[in-house]
Amino acid sequence: MNDIEQKILGLVSERQHVSFVEIKRLLGEDSHGEIWLSLPKHPNIILWPDISETMADALTSLVKAGRLYAHPSSVLVYFVDGGSLNLPLAKQARQYKKPHWLPVVFCTFPPHQRRRHATPGGGWIREGKEVKKDG
Repeated sequence: MNDIEQKILGLVSERQHVSFVEIKRLLGEDSHGEIWLSLPKHPNIILWPDISETMADALTSLVKAGRLYAHPSSVLVYFVDGGSLNLPLAKQARQYKKPHWLPVVFCTFPPHQRRRHATPGGGWIREGKEVKKDG
């Protein structure tokens, strides 16, 4: 794992639900470039534009290795983080004629799995309910 991958994975592991804006802020000049990340089978569904080849390679490598997962997100996350795209939103995975934006955030767990949070008493909270560790 290279230095950029370690930085990205460290940020996502610590915070979860990390946007492209936060990753670009972390990487600074190393993030700027001309690459537009899109969905492989849907090239007009844009995840984020103007990133470096190094950042694109790092994210692609981490996702392919199963260390990061992209989760669909609200545009409000990007507004709060200080960035958004002036593109229509992608509402479904289909072949759009013009570019559409699919806002995503990165986590270390798959989208269908909820993250378990430990509670001070030693139990787990999952979907808002506290349960015992053993059950």
